[in-house]
Amino acid sequence: MLTTVDFSFADSKSGKITYNPPSSYVAATGWANCQTGQNQQTDENQRAFFSFDTSNLPDHAQIEKVEFLIYVPKIPAIDPIVYRVGISIGTYIGAALDGTSDEWTGGAYMVTLYSRPTSGTVVNLGATGNNPGAHVNRTGDTDIKVWDYSIGDFEHWFWMTSFNTSRDKCKLRITYSLPSATVTGRGDTSATAEIVLPASGAATGTGAVQAIASLAVSYTHLTLPTRSCQCRSGG
Repeated sequence: MLTTVDFSFADSKSGKITYNPPSSYVAATGWANCQTGQNQQTDENQRAFFSFDTSNLPDHAQIEKVEFLIYVPKIPAIDPIVYRVGISIGTYIGAALDGTSDEWTGGAYMVTLYSRPTSGTVVNLGATGNNPGAHVNRTGDTDIKVWDYSIGDFEHWFWMTSFNTSRDKCKLRITYSLPSATVTGRGDTSATAEIVLPASGAATGTGAVQAIASLAVSYTHLTLPTRSCQCRSGG
């Protein structure tokens, strides 16, 4: 039987990281900051992060499908020439979204969106053959990163995609099954057995006969008559 669970993200561990080269990473947390985009004039880049507590999944659950439910509140005035937004999954955010290079590069790539999604879009993270289930954390948090690597030009130099205006919109959806179990036990068996063979006994006279799982042999005693003989001697 399949079970589907929707997870809401944690505000304190979600939001965006803004990267300004060569080495500046700045985090902004909360649902209003879940944005990704680029400013090609300044090389500024932003990536959106979502953190979900998936620790209540059964330890032995077989993950069948992992999906990301998208909410896009508004369309920006300018779009890039080529829209490309990737989605990654993993566990790489600590107690909070701190704005580190490890968070920026963390996660395993799953899929790319080549057109701007509308609100209510459900993205199957395994649609291109990758295995998102291997990156779901059954004992802690599972993080989603949405990162823009679109292409613009001098007329399309800045764009931003906002993915959330409420923590109840974007969600992580996991469908799983529980494997059937067969209970087996180990033990020792001891037994005693007795084989009883049929036997018979015969008795004549006074006495007893006992026959237990044996062969009874009967002896026949013959009493021969005694003949008397008279001898005659002659001369």
